[in-house]
Amino acid sequence: MRVPRSNPGPFHIDRQEEVIAARFAGTVGIGPPVLYANPQGVMLTRFIEDAKPMSIEAYQADPSSVPRAAHVVARLHQSDLRLTRRFDPFRIIDEYRAECQQRSHDLPVLPSTLEAALEGARAHVTDSSVPLVPSHCDLVPENCLDAGSHMFLIDWEYARMNDPAWDLAYLCVEGAFDMTQEQLLLASYDDAAVTYGRLQVFKLLTCTLNALWGVLQEGTKGQQFFGSWTRERLASALQLTEDPRWTKWVAELK
Repeated sequence: MRVPRSNPGPFHIDRQEEVIAARFAGTVGIGPPVLYANPQGVMLTRFIEDAKPMSIEAYQADPSSVPRAAHVVARLHQSDLRLTRRFDPFRIIDEYRAECQQRSHDLPVLPSTLEAALEGARAHVTDSSVPLVPSHCDLVPENCLDAGSHMFLIDWEYARMNDPAWDLAYLCVEGAFDMTQEQLLLASYDDAAVTYGRLQVFKLLTCTLNALWGVLQEGTKGQQFFGSWTRERLASALQLTEDPRWTKWVAELK
């Protein structure tokens, strides 16, 4: 059973969309079947025998788990689920940045090099012809349950239509995937629309969005953890901007 936290943070959660996505996932076998859900966010799902939550360490210890993750994401993206809301990372980044600037009395929130990289990517991603797909949008390792032969996804609070690269990039960032794991993920996902370069661009968007979200957690319980986590995400985003391939990755977005 899931009882939602009283303060979900700055991101608006559409409970109706969440239930639609969770019920669909349970019906097609990419999530546990939903037994009960109410408008307040309380949800009861069927227990999946022998399914264990993933972690950074679990992905590292079992290389075969990466293809299983890719396959469950591909099944979601290729499904006929259609959600009414769109997950627009640039809009969310803009909103988070504005709130951070308000709290800091209009002092710069992000380094200028990162701001420039974001703006350069914005035009190319916005003009991209890659169609949006039904997406989970919060693929931290713990939202992936591994049953050995296949995976299930849980916690559909942020499910929306999104670029297919987002879910893969989010998993790579929060799962701390190395290059070998990233290449295996892409090969197993097997869609030419999501290139290695596109994955890296969306990793930057993921890191930036999560870094700003972490800043907004200041003053909340667990502040020490979020401070360290925020610095890590910001450092990862800056590392991507400094990669000599960055301009090429952005230019090749289609």
